[in-house]
Amino acid sequence: MIAANYAMQAANFFRALDWRWQVAHKLLAAPRRRKQFPVDSSVSHLLGYLRAQTRKPGARRRVGPDPDWTALQAAIQIRGSRREVVDEIESRVLAGETDATIGERLALSADGIAEYEKTFFHVRDRLGARDWIRSKVIGMRLPPDKDGPVLKLFAYNGGSHALDVVLSVIRRREFPKEVSDTFRNDARYEDARLRTLVSLTVAAHRDPTFTQLANLVDAYEQARQMDIDRVDLPALFKTDCRKYALFFRAAAAANRKATSPSQRRRPSDEDYTKIVAQGVAAFRSLAEQSTQSSPKGDNGAKVHNFARR
Repeated sequence: MIAANYAMQAANFFRALDWRWQVAHKLLAAPRRRKQFPVDSSVSHLLGYLRAQTRKPGARRRVGPDPDWTALQAAIQIRGSRREVVDEIESRVLAGETDATIGERLALSADGIAEYEKTFFHVRDRLGARDWIRSKVIGMRLPPDKDGPVLKLFAYNGGSHALDVVLSVIRRREFPKEVSDTFRNDARYEDARLRTLVSLTVAAHRDPTFTQLANLVDAYEQARQMDIDRVDLPALFKTDCRKYALFFRAAAAANRKATSPSQRRRPSDEDYTKIVAQGVAAFRSLAEQSTQSSPKGDNGAKVHNFARR
């Protein structure tokens, strides 16, 4: 049986993000099965498009003219875009942004964004289902070589402001104006300082090896020393993490000496927590300082509220 109707898919925990696209392809291959159960109107629209692509040149539709495929074609074009574009679109959907807002940010059609979500990234009806979003959309692990999962994690948990800050660091963009306006004393230094904090926090959330965790501690210690050297700003990196680096390097050495896979261990949640706690604590301290020194209004609070979540 093909679950071709939204009512059939609404409670399906294992529903694919592009279930409508998959079902349309199955019905195209087995047209008689469509008469056995109700079909979602969006699936019917997709099926009509797929059939139109298989018609011979010059042939017409049996009943009436072809619908307007403009939005669907835009969605298919988005699907074939660079991974960086697709990751940002999907992250902004998870952040709760509207189609018009996403389209304006990325110079894309709002109708195309809406069709993409409905056809290839159907999540908006389940944004309140946190377990499903984490396991089926974001993923339980955050690979160090992929930006998509970590962008989606920050977007879903922190919203658009968190996503904009993380994107500024990962994609090496300028910070949003509402963030850069909070840099009061030494803009260049404060910009570098925030980038260091965000980089540490992002790196600590990824799925690293013991060696990578040790390198992360080294980066933290360098930032701590840089902060201590600045006498005009209070130090945020206060905790000495060098003992953790020794532990991680010892664990990495033990893994190299292990003779079987069962003897090798991966960093545990407790290992991650040792580093994440430091980055998040520093991030929150910076958020509080930026809020206190922000211009009149609540721009600073809006930008950094996600750090307290």
